Amino acid sequence: MPAPYPYGETVVRLRRGESPGRDPRGQPIPGPLVETTMPGCVVTPRAETPAVGGPEQTGRDTVIV
Repeated sequence: MPAPYPYGETVVRLRRGESPGRDPRGQPIPGPLVETTMPGCVVTPRAETPAVGGPEQTGRDTVIV
């Protein structure tokens, strides 16, 4: 029996494109946002909350918005 989760959802992933260069201090300039549409995705809740300070949280904390 399939889980009662929504399926067939269209998800839009936002990622930074290639850097156009570097600023005067030598830091990379963020590239433009690139939208990638992914149809047919399954959306489910997490099984459990990630551990505080664990690798999942560390990975999320290093994301630049």
